[in-house]
Amino acid sequence: MFVLIISSFIVGMLIGLFFKIRFFKKINLLTWITLALLFSMGLEIGSSDELFEQLPEIGTTGLLIAVFAIAGSVFFTWSFELILKRKGNR
Repeated sequence: MFVLIISSFIVGMLIGLFFKIRFFKKINLLTWITLALLFSMGLEIGSSDELFEQLPEIGTTGLLIAVFAIAGSVFFTWSFELILKRKGNR
């Protein structure tokens, strides 16, 4: 799975370097991808009956993991958008 993630990242990066696709610049792609990832993470967590049975055992650790995952996703998306906007202004 790790190899699939890394190879997908590299392929996307190469496509972005060699083919300037204007469509992606118009739709704020990073924001939509982050929202889709957060939605799928929430869907997976919400559909897990096993997780809700173990919720008293997981407690605050599970809550902190979820909060930091969301906060990290939002922070890095915001950071990358700022970087991309700066490169676009040059």
